[in-house]
Amino acid sequence: MGEVMSVITLTDSTIEHIKHCLKDKPETAGFRFSVKQSGCTGFAYVPEIVNQPNENDIASNHSGVNVYVDPDSVEIIKGTVLDYVTSGLGQKQMVFKNPNVTDSCGCGESFAVKGDDS
Repeated sequence: MGEVMSVITLTDSTIEHIKHCLKDKPETAGFRFSVKQSGCTGFAYVPEIVNQPNENDIASNHSGVNVYVDPDSVEIIKGTVLDYVTSGLGQKQMVFKNPNVTDSCGCGESFAVKGDDS
């Protein structure tokens, strides 16, 4: 499975959603996961469909999907489970279950991790 799957876990529903998003994309296209500094608590997730990985990305293929992870984000996202769920109102969304999160903002857009002094 490669190093990526030791960093994050993608549920079956997430894989199916990503496969749908990658339809008609180049063979090198894949799902890239990273974080950026943002919001009132420190970090925000950046899940994206990309045509190719960044130069230093950690890459692997999981169930036919290219998965890329930003190496600078590994310590922040290690152990995160990405799940694609349907909310009570029928809206589908990706949710992140990150064991490293120590605090999050009220709107749910940003989060803090242990050792983050942002």
